[in-house]
Parts: sequence; C-alpha cells; structure tokens
Amino acid sequence: MAAIKRDGKTKDMWFPKVASTAISANSFVKFDGSGHVTPCVSTDATILGVYEGPAIASSDATNSLIKITVPIERAVEWTVDVEAGTLTAASVGVTFDLQDATGVNQGGTSHNPVTCTAFLSASKGVFTFAPVL
Repeated sequence: MAAIKRDGKTKDMWFPKVASTAISANSFVKFDGSGHVTPCVSTDATILGVYEGPAIASSDATNSLIKITVPIERAVEWTVDVEAGTLTAASVGVTFDLQDATGVNQGGTSHNPVTCTAFLSASKGVFTFAPVL
C-alpha cells in the first residue's frame, strides 16, 4: 500500500523527476540535490512529499514533471506500511527510519524522518514527517 494521505493540509506541486529511475505509486520522494525528485531510501532524514502515481518505469529516460503531494503543515498524517520490525501501541510518539520509499523500518532510529502518531496493526501505522518547503 505504501504512503496514503489520511488527514491534513497538503499542496500538489510539480517537480522534474530523475531520468531512468523507477518510482512506485504512493512512495516517499526527496530532492536529489539538482532540483529533481527521486525515491527516498533508508538513510534519508528528510522527505519532500509523496508521489501518488501511477508507477514510473526506469525505462522512462526523461526529466518530465511529476505531481508530488507536499505537506504544508507538520500535522499531515499518512497511513504507511511497516516493512521491517513490528509496530506496537508503544510506538506512538517514536521516530523511525524509512525501510525504502514505500515503508517504515520500526527497528531503525538513526535518521528518523517519520514519527508514529497512531498504531493500526503490527504492520501498519499512521505517521507524520516534517515539511521541507
């Protein structure tokens, strides 16, 4: 399922994507340092927003503009899969790492881009991330 907006104010913004890079629907994205967006990885400490789709194949060699849903307040909540570790009720209020562009690593606390705001199940929770714009 990846990241699905649950609640809060967001703004749709258009950014060029990195050429020849696959981007899954409903995945976290970041700036690459050159003004392009690319999928987040486990070592990222910041998230620009969520690319809602459709999926983009790595065979797309263009830097075309894609729509990114960007939070405009800190309280925007996203329902996200927990891909590593086990979420518990005690996870609420704790910050975690990403596992990749589509999920959270409940056992990772080195980079902490997301904060758990609600426990839904051992493999799904509600999370926020700080706006970068």
